[in-house]
Amino acid sequence: MPGTIASHNLAPGPVMKEVSYIITVFSAAKMKKAKTKCKPISASVNLNSDEPWDTLKAQVLVKISNVIKPCILNFNDYSLTYQIPRVLPKPGLSLITQADFDGMMKCVNGMNAVTPLVNITVVQGQVQGANTGNDKNEDNAEHVPTKNKKQKESSALLPGNEKKLNNIQILQAHWKCKRTDSACPSEHCYVIPETKEHLPLRHEQFDCWASAMASYFPRTFVLIN
Repeated sequence: MPGTIASHNLAPGPVMKEVSYIITVFSAAKMKKAKTKCKPISASVNLNSDEPWDTLKAQVLVKISNVIKPCILNFNDYSLTYQIPRVLPKPGLSLITQADFDGMMKCVNGMNAVTPLVNITVVQGQVQGANTGNDKNEDNAEHVPTKNKKQKESSALLPGNEKKLNNIQILQAHWKCKRTDSACPSEHCYVIPETKEHLPLRHEQFDCWASAMASYFPRTFVLIN
């Protein structure tokens, strides 16, 4: 009718969910053992479904540090796969890139469950000629008394890795994008003071920045706006 404005049915956005991730970590040393002797260590973390890929990667790195305690913590040294009970059976799909993460979240957002469960398997790669962590300690773990095992399991993160992870969390909180609209393609941005242009910050940049902070500024550092 004249003088009326046609109404358009807008598709509702995805419902916010709390995703429960069960992260199971296999070290390179454990992968060499028979399946009957290979006992992985699992940990859980809950994240909202709107959290970005970089946040999940940071949580995975925390779990890797707690379980394996590698000398060098690098996300690229591990292969990840995910499996969703009753939706995506084993062996699951790869979880390495942003595109892999987007595909996983598409499955999660399409589920009826309010608290979906996602199983993530992390396998440490074998770097030729390099020490991948506590390989010797893990190979001899069966001969260590139970008391000593508990002491090792409860030991803290390596100081360098702990500082690096803390720095990543500090940087992500400091450089969180303050735009309320969808114009910015990233959750974290560096804003150029002169032009106010937003430069997206990804996990690789935070990782490099946090490593430099831990190496060259072990005690104090200043974040410049």
